[in-house]
Amino acid sequence: MPFSPDVKAVFSPDGKTVLTASRDQTAKLWDVETGKQIQTFKGHSAPLNSAVFSPDGKRVLTAGDQTARLWDIATGKEIQTFTGHSARVNSAVFSPDGKTVLTASDDQTAKLWDIATGKELCSLLSLTDNTWAVTTPTGRYDASNEGNVNGLHWVLGLEPIALNQLKRFYYEPGLLARIMAGKEPPFPVPDFTKVQVKLYPEVVVLEPKDGDKSCTIQLQSRGGGIGPVMVKVDGALLTQDARPKGFDPNQKNATLKVDLSHLAPLPNGQKRQIEVSAENATGEVSIQSRGVIAAYAPPKAATTTPPTLWALVVGVSQYAEPALKLRFAAKDAQDFAGALTLGAKKLFGAEHVQLQLLTTESNAKPTKANILAALEKIRKSAQPADILVVYLAGHGASLRLPGTRDDLYCYLTQEAHTASATELTEKPLRESTTLTSDELARFVNAQDGIQATKKVVVIDTCAAGAAQQALTASRELTPEDTSRARAIAQLQDKTAFHVLMGCAADRVSYEAGEFGQGLLTYALLEGMQNASPFVEVTPLFKHVEERVPVLAAGIGGVQRPQISSPKGSNFPFGELGEVEKKSIPLAVRKARVLEPTFLDENGLDSLNLSEKVAALLREESDASARGGKLLYVGKGALPGALKPSGLYRQEGEMLLLNVKLSRDGKVVQSIPVSGVATKAGELAISIAKAIRQACDTFKPGG
Repeated sequence: MPFSPDVKAVFSPDGKTVLTASRDQTAKLWDVETGKQIQTFKGHSAPLNSAVFSPDGKRVLTAGDQTARLWDIATGKEIQTFTGHSARVNSAVFSPDGKTVLTASDDQTAKLWDIATGKELCSLLSLTDNTWAVTTPTGRYDASNEGNVNGLHWVLGLEPIALNQLKRFYYEPGLLARIMAGKEPPFPVPDFTKVQVKLYPEVVVLEPKDGDKSCTIQLQSRGGGIGPVMVKVDGALLTQDARPKGFDPNQKNATLKVDLSHLAPLPNGQKRQIEVSAENATGEVSIQSRGVIAAYAPPKAATTTPPTLWALVVGVSQYAEPALKLRFAAKDAQDFAGALTLGAKKLFGAEHVQLQLLTTESNAKPTKANILAALEKIRKSAQPADILVVYLAGHGASLRLPGTRDDLYCYLTQEAHTASATELTEKPLRESTTLTSDELARFVNAQDGIQATKKVVVIDTCAAGAAQQALTASRELTPEDTSRARAIAQLQDKTAFHVLMGCAADRVSYEAGEFGQGLLTYALLEGMQNASPFVEVTPLFKHVEERVPVLAAGIGGVQRPQISSPKGSNFPFGELGEVEKKSIPLAVRKARVLEPTFLDENGLDSLNLSEKVAALLREESDASARGGKLLYVGKGALPGALKPSGLYRQEGEMLLLNVKLSRDGKVVQSIPVSGVATKAGELAISIAKAIRQACDTFKPGG
């Protein structure tokens, strides 16, 4: 084969031909046996950097100049040209199903293309500060830091529009997974390249002098009018719209006054940060301006009172609707409250720790009224130097309110009798049976909400309304997943909370870990136990984010936790010495037990032994009996779990049975059990006892 210099070569899938890519701007196909040239693919205007076969071996993909090209092997004709990169394309590959193409270029992007149409599906960008973004030609995007990345812009005329300025309309968590799965957007948005876009107003904040009681904002329309003017203080929402009632959004100029008299001073003479942004009032898409920041020192003298940790810890296991029952949520809340109290008392002193525990297993119940009352107590007492921790365990649901682009996360309170997102769009039901992310945000707004400037919220929930699937089945991204991620990002944007959010796809996945404990809570307690010695928000959340997927190995419905934090913010909220660490109630690993199957000699379960034993194992596994080493998982397959089974037969008045315990398809123990034939209930008790005793000796997961 007479090759040009710098030739790259690959075999076809069947090994009968070789494809070469050369600096002579061509790709060539060769017969392996004869060495003869079969086909030439010519059309690039620069040396080729790569050439590959399609998975079915019928097409060729080449990369060179600023394009990638698709060719038909039989005819040598070009089928498709993928154009859109602004620099040399270095490589191009097919997806395993042959439906999409991925290209990588010197323009610092990778692009995914649809083979059938030749259209760009999305661009993938990895930035030097370890952030990333996925964008589509129509404006939809996903990015690290909940959509807040620096340096990426659309350009509207001469105006650069940062991605996060389009967040309310175009931010779509999980975008790449949805595109790869061929899914339509969960919520329709207008094509940003085709809509009538009008600019937001220019914002000027006249920096208030120290001690002033108000802030002056000057606004000038740039063609889109003057829309809502949002003001934040230290990252927490002061007002969603500072415009007065009756304000004319079409006026060209406006001056607004924002009252700051209620703001308390920060300790050590620190200044508070005021951030103002505004939206356009007209046009098809609302765009928020970049925040304009000013520093401000309130007039009151700062106190030197030591900080107090305020905590609301909630766990709901029992609901008005029995079908929503959970085993671990209430006990998880109790365990977290115990660990949090240990660390906070050592760091701040017992007199500076105020913790309210509300669970269905305690005297103080997690009703909507009790939760609101606890938050109101904190609102009235907390100071800027204080720390707020909110922990919620139980069921959750995510939804988008009809006719809006706002997503809500709803934590179900004890009164809940439904977790249907459709039903929860009804305001009276939602307000009486859930705590929403918007309600929580209102309690910490800068206007009259909880003044603590260091805030943490941990949400350890499962999607109660989701249909249960096989435990090991991977879950496709759902509209609720996208809505939940957007809701949590919106919560962080409004409150400056450090948010740690864990979510299992259904109750079975939520309770399928080896610990008789929610996996996120287990990882939290484990991280606190490993603290050295200060428990800090950022490293603790990072530990949980990395640990949960490891703990959930084989459980398809447990997702990687979502972290949303103010940039560059970290602080301790506990200190744990060796004595305190030993007191943290970290659950022991348990042997997970699947649904038992017991049959008689006719292949039937005439005595209903399987159901009787399952009921006993379920009772044994209840959260109130957490000291044992058995965790009943039920139906499905789960790596490392024990499957009880056996055949029973009658000999005279006795029933004989060998209980086989299998793990991953292999019998690991066989236990003979017998009982009186007329007393199947007693036999079921003996079988359950034998399984429990066997679990006490098994090494979980091993």
